[in-house]
Amino acid sequence: SGRLDEAIRHLEAAVASGHATAETSARLEQARARRQEAHAALANAERAIQTGRYDDAVKEAQRALDVYPAYDQAQAIRGKATQLSVTFHLIQGRDAIQAKQWRSAHDHLDRAGELDPTLQESDEEFAALHAKAHAEDQAQQYVGAATVLIAQRDHRQAYEILGEALTLVPSHPEALSLRQDCALVLAKQSADLGSRQEQRGDLP
Repeated sequence: SGRLDEAIRHLEAAVASGHATAETSARLEQARARRQEAHAALANAERAIQTGRYDDAVKEAQRALDVYPAYDQAQAIRGKATQLSVTFHLIQGRDAIQAKQWRSAHDHLDRAGELDPTLQESDEEFAALHAKAHAEDQAQQYVGAATVLIAQRDHRQAYEILGEALTLVPSHPEALSLRQDCALVLAKQSADLGSRQEQRGDLP
């Protein structure tokens, strides 16, 4: 915070000279308050790094910079926290993919991409994992919606939604199974309807 301290020293010297205006005195108090707030935010960031709360560290370091943009130490801490957070989310995202926890994987990889926007273009493995997590997560949401529709006996709409899931993940086992079940139900409904129509046609 050298530049901030320097600004405060200049203001303090002006006030000490006895010729400072009320505005200068007010600026000094504001600068001191900003320095205190920036120091507190940076201390929070450093504690967050020590306890593995890297996202919190990024936020606190950014808060210090919002208070005083020229805070060099806060810039360095934000950079360190960002790198640690990206690494953390990449590891968590990959672990979640291995466990087939698609929503968690999607969220972690999204966060890594937000922190480091260059990943999507510069890291082919990340781009592939991110796309897979997104597709699997979206497909699972479609399956969930289809399950509700099946419980409501709306097999036609469920069949269509499951088709959306399979467009994203063609080998999705649950979507394949449920869609086959829906197809059987729809086929039976169609056959029953045809039989009833034939019976009505036979009436005198």
